Amino acid sequence: MTADAEDKVHPLQHASDVLPFLRDFTTVALRTLDIFSHRLASPIYNDGELVEAISQLARRGPQTKIRILVRDTRSLHGTDHPLVRLAQRLPSHIVIRAYIEGAQDAQMGFFCADAAHLVHFLDEAGLKGYARRNARAEARHLLAEFEHLWIYGSKVDKNLLRL
Repeated sequence: MTADAEDKVHPLQHASDVLPFLRDFTTVALRTLDIFSHRLASPIYNDGELVEAISQLARRGPQTKIRILVRDTRSLHGTDHPLVRLAQRLPSHIVIRAYIEGAQDAQMGFFCADAAHLVHFLDEAGLKGYARRNARAEARHLLAEFEHLWIYGSKVDKNLLRL
């Protein structure tokens, strides 16, 4: 693949546009995956192939870390969401936290692998946004906000923990 193809911005309009990028980015990731989502929408985050790729990444090594920040965790309470189940089985590698406050954009969400490969939802509910490989500059900005929210604007949702 050429450098131009690697750096191309791919517009996203539908789950069928989004899923191939999420699967690919998770498969090529080596250490980290950061997800900021409204409610881990079923059309994309219930996908068996994606959940399996996330599981493989989580089990890749002791340094692997997957962080998921969810704006509205109520829709996940008492459900059998595959990503929540996976996080419950692998709590040392996958952590889900509930967003409280502080995000600059109420519609935005993202999926970032190894601080480089990015799916940026400008309107996550409508699955509108873009995907880009080698998007380190965009990812750096989003991950700085994510880190701040992770520390100061989120909390552990006890309803998502395994008893």
